[in-house]
Amino acid sequence: MDINPNNISAGHWMYINFDTGWFNSWDTFIAPEFSAYSINDPYFSSSDRMRMRTAWFDVNSPDLNHQNPHIRKYLNQMYKWWIEYAGLNGYCVNRVAFCDPDYLRELYDYLKRDFPGLAFFTDTKTGSVAAQASLVQNNIKGFENNYLQSIPDYHLHHHFRELLEPNNPLRHTLDGYYTALSDDILYQKPENNIIFLENSLDVRAFESAGLDLNRWKLAHTLFLTTRGIPAIYYGSEVLMTSNTESKMPAQTDFPGGWKSDKKDKFTPQGRNAQEQMAWDYLRRIITFRNANPVLTTGDFMQYPVEKGIYVYFRYNDKNSIMVIANSNANAVTMDLKRFYERLIGITSYSDILNKNTGFVSDPITVPAEQALILKLY
Repeated sequence: MDINPNNISAGHWMYINFDTGWFNSWDTFIAPEFSAYSINDPYFSSSDRMRMRTAWFDVNSPDLNHQNPHIRKYLNQMYKWWIEYAGLNGYCVNRVAFCDPDYLRELYDYLKRDFPGLAFFTDTKTGSVAAQASLVQNNIKGFENNYLQSIPDYHLHHHFRELLEPNNPLRHTLDGYYTALSDDILYQKPENNIIFLENSLDVRAFESAGLDLNRWKLAHTLFLTTRGIPAIYYGSEVLMTSNTESKMPAQTDFPGGWKSDKKDKFTPQGRNAQEQMAWDYLRRIITFRNANPVLTTGDFMQYPVEKGIYVYFRYNDKNSIMVIANSNANAVTMDLKRFYERLIGITSYSDILNKNTGFVSDPITVPAEQALILKLY
């Protein structure tokens, strides 16, 4: 359930009948600066930090005063009541960058005492990976009290979109993607980040890829095998297109489900050959992912891009998956000696996407601008 501890509506009964100290009040309306929060700035101005945390989001959104003990108690009890009443298993804290972090920690501890399994995450876009990491459980000095468990990974999302763009050299974008994941040093649990290729604000991934199905496949292969919790936007599986005249171009109607629909992409008969190919491709990876928990809970090890080849492993004590991405315009035949530390005790593999098998001691060929998913034995 989405919650917003930061502010309410000017039409809310609490504001219509407010008491002194319930809200942060200013002589004139002062909006926070949305483009550059001071949330993780070590050189911040105290006045700007106060403005960010106490200014109204807009003229119709009175800002709750988290320094008021009555407001804190009211919010705590309300969010506890909703869990008990609606059987909730998690909260998504909206506008978290504008909330008092000490209050959020208090709310987290208060709810976790009675509901230790409660998910507590946020949906906030920031301008940098450090700002993004500072809002959740992190390794950043001075921000150790931030205990949100998960955040949408807009930083990695940017690199997925770069990867899709046909005018970007694949080698360059894979280098950037590798570096983006190395920034995970800032997080305590980067595997809890929500990763995504599409949302309502983006042009659809297939269109961003210039209708290049191979580049779309490559991006989705990395997306569904890397660290993090993948969120698949509806219609991705049938290459849905965008409404570019809308502020939310990807928020278009899914064809099918109603008698009046001329096409029904819920069924194979309603999809064209390319759409069916995309649907089959995603289904194959997701089915494999569901059958191999190592892709969701396993450790992650990556190797820097070398000669256009990017490699990473998902592994635990019992299982190991190897992903090889080729950014070159030609197929590459390579040996696997460079990755010996992850291949100790391994003799063979099965190629999940192409349904081939082989031995790790033999050279392997990776098609041009494509990726392989290898289950190791």
